[in-house]
Amino acid sequence: MRSEERTRLEEEIAALVADVPGVAYLSPRLVHRLAAGGRHSGGVRLRPTAPATVEVWIAVRPGHRAATTARTVRERVTAVLAGRPGLDGARVQVVVSALA
Repeated sequence: MRSEERTRLEEEIAALVADVPGVAYLSPRLVHRLAAGGRHSGGVRLRPTAPATVEVWIAVRPGHRAATTARTVRERVTAVLAGRPGLDGARVQVVVSALA
């Protein structure tokens, strides 16, 4: 997967996650902001090499259960990856980094 394709997919996943009820915002880790070299990672990191992995960092809104919100995010990201060569069945890791 080329860098441009990975970036587009990360952005697609970030937009999808931002619309999940209970997600206040995506919260990229500082180390990934620095590694991105100015490219906004949006709290999503895709590693397409086998085994493919998607990492998502979110903040959860008050009144929403963190576990339920994380599960919904994982299910939606998994659905987006289904059928994509090399990404179908990818491991999706959701980290709740803040309660907003």
